[in-house]
Amino acid sequence: MSNLRLINETNASSVSSVNITDVFSADFDIYKIEIEADDYNANSLLTLRLINSSGSVISSTDYQNANLYLRTDSGYNEERSTADNVLFAKVLGFFSYNSGSRQGGAGTVYIFNPTNTSSYTFALAQASSDAQTSRLGGVKGIGVLKQTSSITGFQLTQDIYTATYGDIKAKVYGLRVDS
Repeated sequence: MSNLRLINETNASSVSSVNITDVFSADFDIYKIEIEADDYNANSLLTLRLINSSGSVISSTDYQNANLYLRTDSGYNEERSTADNVLFAKVLGFFSYNSGSRQGGAGTVYIFNPTNTSSYTFALAQASSDAQTSRLGGVKGIGVLKQTSSITGFQLTQDIYTATYGDIKAKVYGLRVDS
C-alpha cells in the first residue's frame, strides 16, 4: 500500500497562472506535487507562490531559495535569493525558458509543514524541460517561506514573463508517515 494519498488533480489550459487552493491541511506534514506543463511560449519561467488560509497569494519578498540549473550544452548555473517574491528563483524558474519554440517540462515539488504556524514552510523541487532546440535542462531547488502563516494552497505562475501554457497539470498528494 502506498503512503501517498491523492488529494487534488488540477488541469488548466491557455493560462499564465493557476491557483490550487485548499489542498494542504493538518492531515499531513509533507505533500508531493507533480507538475506537467506542455506547449508553453518562449521565455516561460514557471514559478510557485504559496496561498495562505485566507486565500491570499503570498507575493511579498519573504521567500528564500536556491536553484541549480543543470544544462546539457554547457556548465551549470546557480541562482540564490534571500528576498524573493516566489518560492523558486525566478531567473531560472522551475521550468526554464525555451528561447523561441514551444516546449514542455515536468517536475516534482515537496512541501513541508505548510499548516504549522510554529514553523516556516519549506520546499524541495526538481524538474526537467526542453530549454530550446538541442538543449535540455534540469533544475534542482530548495526554498522557504519565512512566515509562520498557515498555508493551504499554491499558485503556479509566470512571474516575470507574460507567457501562457497550452496545458498545465498538477497532482497533489499527502505523504502519510506511519509510526
